[in-house]
Amino acid sequence: MLKEKNEFKEEEHNDYLLLRFLRARDFNLTKTYEMFSNCEKWRESIKIKDLCKNFEFPEEEEVHKLYPRFYHKVDKYGRPIYIEQLGPLDLKKLFNVTTEEKMINHHLAQTELEHIETSCTIMDLKKVGLFQFAKAFSFIKSSSAIAQDYYPEMLGQMFIINAPMLFTSTWKLITPLLDPVTVKKIKILGGKYESEIFKVIDKENFPKFLGGTCECPECTGGCSRTDPGPWKEEQYTKDVSWPPKYCLNDEPKAVLPS
Repeated sequence: MLKEKNEFKEEEHNDYLLLRFLRARDFNLTKTYEMFSNCEKWRESIKIKDLCKNFEFPEEEEVHKLYPRFYHKVDKYGRPIYIEQLGPLDLKKLFNVTTEEKMINHHLAQTELEHIETSCTIMDLKKVGLFQFAKAFSFIKSSSAIAQDYYPEMLGQMFIINAPMLFTSTWKLITPLLDPVTVKKIKILGGKYESEIFKVIDKENFPKFLGGTCECPECTGGCSRTDPGPWKEEQYTKDVSWPPKYCLNDEPKAVLPS
C-alpha cells in the first residue's frame, strides 16, 4: 500500500518497524495504514530528523539525579530492561534544570537512536506519594500518548513495583489513555515483587538496589549509568545498519529480536 501511494522509504521503513504497526492494528491493512500515515505526518510536523541530529541535552546528568531512567541488561526473553525511578523525582527542581518539552524531545531522540524491538520496563514507585505522582501525570500522559500512537508495540511487559496501596485509584485515571492490549502487559506490584520479577528477569541481570545481584562498578556510574547489555558487544552490533543516517551524532544501542 505504501509503495502504491509512493510513500515507501526504503532506508527508514524496515520490516521491524512495519510489523510493529501491523501488530498494533491486528494486521488490518486499512487501520494500519491510517495509523502509520498519521505517524509520518507527526514526524514531519516536529521535524524528527533535525531533532535527532541536532538535539543537545547538556543537563542530562543533573536530570538523571532527579529522575533516574536507564537501560540495564536484558530479561529472559532477550528484551532490554528499562528502569524508571520516580522516588527521587521533584518536578519543581527538575523544571528548574530543564523543561517538559526538552524531556520529551530527549526521549524522542533516544528512541530514534535505539533499535529496540520490545523492552521490559520497570517503574519503581518507592517513596512516591500520590500527590507527587499526580504532579508528574502530565509528563507521563504525554509520553504514553507518543509511545502508543507513534512507537507502537515496543512494550513487551511492564512491572510497576513498590506501588502504594492507593495507587490503584490513580491508575484508573491512566488506563483509559492506553490501548487495552497495552494495559494487559502491565502488572501492578507492591513491595514484595521479587518472585514475579524473577520469573522474567535473572537475578544477575537486575540491580542489587532493586533486589537483584548485579553491582556494576561505581567507577563507571553503577547500574544506573553503566548501560550494560548486548548493545555494547560487537557480535550483536557489527552488522546492524542502525541508527538511520539522519541520526549520526551518537552511539547506537542496537538490539535485534532473539
